[in-house]
Order: sequence, then C-alpha cells, then structure tokens
Amino acid sequence: LGGEVGPSTASMVEASADSHGRLTGPLQTPTQPVTVLTAALVAVLLSLLLSPAALEGWGWRLAMLPGLLVVPLSLRIRRALPETLATEGAAAAARAPGLSQARLILCGLTILAAVTIATYVTNFTTTFALTTLHMPARVSFVAGLVGAALSMGLAPVAGHWSDRVGRKPLIV
Repeated sequence: LGGEVGPSTASMVEASADSHGRLTGPLQTPTQPVTVLTAALVAVLLSLLLSPAALEGWGWRLAMLPGLLVVPLSLRIRRALPETLATEGAAAAARAPGLSQARLILCGLTILAAVTIATYVTNFTTTFALTTLHMPARVSFVAGLVGAALSMGLAPVAGHWSDRVGRKPLIV
C-alpha cells in the first residue's frame, strides 16, 4: 500500500474538477481505514469463534484470507485506469527548488512525518493492548474497529472544510 497512496491520491486530485480537488483527494483517505475496519472485524470475529490458544496457534492465519480476495479486483482496476492527466506546468515544476520551495518541502516532510508516526502508533495500539496491557483480544480489536470508523468518517469532513477555509488555515 505504501507505494500506492501518493500516486493514487495525486491521480484523483488531477482528474477532479479544480474547485473540488481538496475534497476529492481526501476521499481516498477513508478507503485506507476500510482495510483496518475489515481487519478489525475479522479479528473480532475470530476472537469470538476461537479460543485464545487456537487464535494464537493457527487461527491468526485465517485473517489473511480476505486479502486474497482483493488481489484480482485491484489488478482489474489497475488495468482499466486511464493515463494520468498531463499539465502544462509540469516542466516548470521540475526545476531545482528555491529557498521558498525548500521551506515548503520541509513543511511537507514535517507533516508527512507526523502522519506516518500517527499511523504507526495507531497500527501498533492493538498489539500494545494485547502484549503490554494484557487486555482481552476482543477489547483491543474493537478499539481498532472504532478508530478506523472514526477515521473514515472524519476524512471527508476535513476535505470539505479545506475546500471552505483553505488548506493553510486547516493545517495550521
């Protein structure tokens, strides 16, 4: 997934109408928690159906099966996608960054680092709850489910808010 997030978001924004680019880009973001939500649902289901020993011994492998269903669908979608739209300013954007652009790049990398750290913390929370806090599997899996649902719901709200107030005030 990591190598596909940026290009897929850029493709969606480029293909959208100019006035809705900031709303269209974040529409990709709620699809990421769908995978977390699906994983959490499968984990909760398995924790309800299997004993803790069975879940730890072999049952965790069953959670990988839904991923096999996605591969043929994603390959079909990828083959049907049109080429990315070409822009007239692409050549001008390829020049070496100046001081103001370097500042923009630094800000972008800082935001990217913050989002990456938040993602890793969120992804590790279930494991932390199980191994360090010794919480029951059902409770830690349900916490992941709630987090994914909130993320799915709030991303389009943030995109709409960005269209109304602008990117900079929202980021600040």
